[in-house]
Amino acid sequence: MTKKSDNKYPENFETFVVDKLIEHDGMFDKIGKELEKRGKELERHSEILAGHGGQLLTLTEKVDRIDERTAFIPKMYQAMDAFMKEIRESRDDRTILGRRVTDHEERLEVVESALSIKPPSEVF
Repeated sequence: MTKKSDNKYPENFETFVVDKLIEHDGMFDKIGKELEKRGKELERHSEILAGHGGQLLTLTEKVDRIDERTAFIPKMYQAMDAFMKEIRESRDDRTILGRRVTDHEERLEVVESALSIKPPSEVF
């Protein structure tokens, strides 16, 4: 009489082990296929990132060129402000001088009329 063992393994242990190995082999195949799929996906994303990196480099170079070309603009604005200030001052000066000439002409007319002198425009 064969004594039944108290272990949890089936009577035909070799078949059990082979079945488990086949089962695990299938699981490893699935994992391998999944890893291969992920690898291809990572490769595709790497190519996309490389493309974006190239575009970023191009944009950075363009921004640098724009910065170089526009570096003079603040100085230009300062020069324009100074020029506009000079124009305003010149206009103010001309207004003041115009008033002085008008006042002087009025005084001359008063003096000329008091002295009975004809103004130069009436002489010719």
